[in-house]
Amino acid sequence: MKRGKLRKMQTFTVVNKKGGSGKTSTALAMVDLLRRKGRVLCVDMDPQGNMSAVLRADRSVQGTSELLQKKDAKLEDYVQNVLENVDLVAGEGSLVDVEPALAKAVGREMRLAKALAQAKDYAFCIIDTPPSIGLLTVNALCAAEKAVIAANADAFSADGYAEIAGDVDDVREFFNPGLRVDGILLTRFNERTTLARQMVKEYSDLAERTGTKLYQTRIRECVAVREAQYTRQLLSDYSKKNNAVDDYTAWLEELEV
Repeated sequence: MKRGKLRKMQTFTVVNKKGGSGKTSTALAMVDLLRRKGRVLCVDMDPQGNMSAVLRADRSVQGTSELLQKKDAKLEDYVQNVLENVDLVAGEGSLVDVEPALAKAVGREMRLAKALAQAKDYAFCIIDTPPSIGLLTVNALCAAEKAVIAANADAFSADGYAEIAGDVDDVREFFNPGLRVDGILLTRFNERTTLARQMVKEYSDLAERTGTKLYQTRIRECVAVREAQYTRQLLSDYSKKNNAVDDYTAWLEELEV
């Protein structure tokens, strides 16, 4: 009997220039729910290392900082198993040194893409990024097929969106023609506020102008998200019944994974 062809790894990066946008919470929720569909590789590109902390990374294993800087790095040397069906390349504070270290390196934007080309037997790769558009985020975009923009429905959350969209366009033009912004996900959403309703309209208009979409699913404010992260657990392991699990599950249907 012939073996079925292995499905190509789907690679997502979650981005926003603004801190507190729900970016890492969204990346972790994707890991939490997608691990039930297949093996997941997590890549933490944020010097704060919040994804790595929640996944209880082994700090004795080198992570993304060395992976990006070491020429001809072998991905397998930096991957650690953290949960059933979940592996991690951990983020660390030394990531802040990557940009100056690679300032004159040829192909510095493609270091992560080159490393992830070595990945085997993963169904999904989820990349968390810092709240900025620098070399780390550019590497994440160069390695991804789809970018998800996580955003709060607040007064200042839309200010940097056009710049993010422009950066994605530049990465697509010069490095990764297969990249696209899959959509904008509103997090910590409270539909009872006038501001939230206004931000839905504003983001819908922005999405239309930049050729993407605002997801119909909104991720409601949920204290269980912060409690799960405090206890270093994925959300459904901490509490199977809560608004955020329901909302992220519905959103994955829109993401078509």
